[in-house]
Amino acid sequence: YNCLLEADGKLPHVIISDLAMPEEDGYSLMSRIRLLPPEKGGTVPAIVLSAFATNESRTKAFDVGFQRYATKPFDPDNLVREILSVVDAA
Repeated sequence: YNCLLEADGKLPHVIISDLAMPEEDGYSLMSRIRLLPPEKGGTVPAIVLSAFATNESRTKAFDVGFQRYATKPFDPDNLVREILSVVDAA
């Protein structure tokens, strides 16, 4: 996952991922990222952005390592606030 998380040798400040993706769902992706050591991105704050609005999907997202859960359609201003909150907390 080094190639996935690092760009020019730097880690992202935040990860925003959908849950429904063609090759791997967001739960699996985040579970694998959270297995990485911190210096490789294992603790980068993460927000899920999904059309799934069930309590089950929310709980599962938090269980695998997402810090925030935003649903579609999303309000851009709210998403910016969510991004700032997880980056500030990190």
